[in-house]
Amino acid sequence: LYSLTAQVLGDRGTLTNLVPPGASPENYALRPQDAEALERADVLVRIGLEFDRFLERALTEAQRRGAVVITASDGIPTRPLEAHGHAEGADARTKEEGAPDPHIWVDPLRAVSMVENIAAGLSAVDPAGADVYEERAAAAAEALRGLDTEFRGRLATVRSRKFLAFHPAWRYFAERYGLEQAAVIEETPGVEPTAQELAELTNT
Repeated sequence: LYSLTAQVLGDRGTLTNLVPPGASPENYALRPQDAEALERADVLVRIGLEFDRFLERALTEAQRRGAVVITASDGIPTRPLEAHGHAEGADARTKEEGAPDPHIWVDPLRAVSMVENIAAGLSAVDPAGADVYEERAAAAAEALRGLDTEFRGRLATVRSRKFLAFHPAWRYFAERYGLEQAAVIEETPGVEPTAQELAELTNT
């Protein structure tokens, strides 16, 4: 999300990534310095789809003081989350009726729509930069479509279509390129599989 936003924003603003490298937005808690960044922000860009739940309270407060929230997932087709393998460790959201799979950015063509949403949101906040945002979004979209073409070419010769994922984040990628996510190692962020589950994964 940070990368896509940076490509559209360019030098027309200062961009801060709230989630540090190595941390998971799915179980992240805001730090004091994050609260300070949110206080200064004119615009907040989020994935949506219940992915960035750690922001819920902060978003309400930010909107109350006039900050604009851009939801990058608006209008993008989604699929419901699916549990894989060890159900006891499955993310609680898989049990929620109709909860969407939020990992839309792994599909380059869905990422194109994210870029377009970000550009539209920034243009509404900063109309003077609308042409710049549109131009930069078009360049980012072209690069993403090129990535899609590259993936199709590289995967066309792959005989086995099944793969093992560390985290269940790759469904949209798999659907786009005709792959099958056969099993997942870590259903819930930070919860390692048991010995029995590892044996099942090995058999898979």
